[in-house]
Amino acid sequence: MSKKKVQFAVLVFLFLGVVLVFKAVFAFNHSSLIEVNFFDVGEGDSIMIKLPGNIQVLIDGGPSGSVVEQIAKEMPFFDREIELIILTHPDNDHIAGLFEVFKSFKVDKILMSDIEGKIKEKDLYLSFQEIVQKEGSEVIFAQQGKKISFLPVAGSSAKEVITPQIFILWPLQDLETEEINDFSVVAKLNFGEMDFLFTGDISNKIEYQLLANNLTLDQIGDVNLQSEVIKIAHHGSKYSSNEYFLRAVSPEVAVISVGENHYGHPAPEVLDNLKKYGIIIYRTDESGNIKIISNGKNYQILTNQ
Repeated sequence: MSKKKVQFAVLVFLFLGVVLVFKAVFAFNHSSLIEVNFFDVGEGDSIMIKLPGNIQVLIDGGPSGSVVEQIAKEMPFFDREIELIILTHPDNDHIAGLFEVFKSFKVDKILMSDIEGKIKEKDLYLSFQEIVQKEGSEVIFAQQGKKISFLPVAGSSAKEVITPQIFILWPLQDLETEEINDFSVVAKLNFGEMDFLFTGDISNKIEYQLLANNLTLDQIGDVNLQSEVIKIAHHGSKYSSNEYFLRAVSPEVAVISVGENHYGHPAPEVLDNLKKYGIIIYRTDESGNIKIISNGKNYQILTNQ
């Protein structure tokens, strides 16, 4: 083969490679699917939501910076930006990994509870505020009734358009408590007919308040507690996930983010309540990372042992 033919073949190969890359990027950006990834971070929480339009929402960062590797595997190689981080509350097993996330990715916005001056243990919270300010991320304080909408996408039919939305169900603006878990941001992701409820580490006390507010919540953008998927609060603590709350949410699937611990998580009574109502249980300590993919009507669950 002549030198010119070799050069031509190389150019054709490179051109095809570029075309394939652009096709992959185009397909990714215009996907009509969402992914919700529950990372196995041990005894802690970290959840990445991947939305159409190459948008990532990270809920908590787990207890260590190792979560960055898991995040990177779920993002395109060319993308070093996370559009939104939701910090449910500043306990170590939810916030510690976010310090490394800020070193590795640009973070556009951070949504968190405004707890300054309301709790005693706040060193991590103050340190986190400093890094957020240094990085220049926009801070949004969470309160019940806030709604975040994302780019609308085509649904399963030609005329259908779905707008992914996140509704903040908790905390209240005037909440008075020194219990840091009860400041947890409770968020509901809606995508078509699919709903995911993320509960942080709220206790039974807050679950009962949410139950009492359920009619009010129903007036906030037509949202209520009912969800197909629930992230079980506080790693399956016996002080959360009461039977009445589970009945109101009426989930098909419950995900428990849990690792080796001395607290007895997940509590037998929580597991019993889930089984009583026929709710399918997935645990990160048993299944590893848990990925739920949805088109807004149906969903598929993938795990890695």
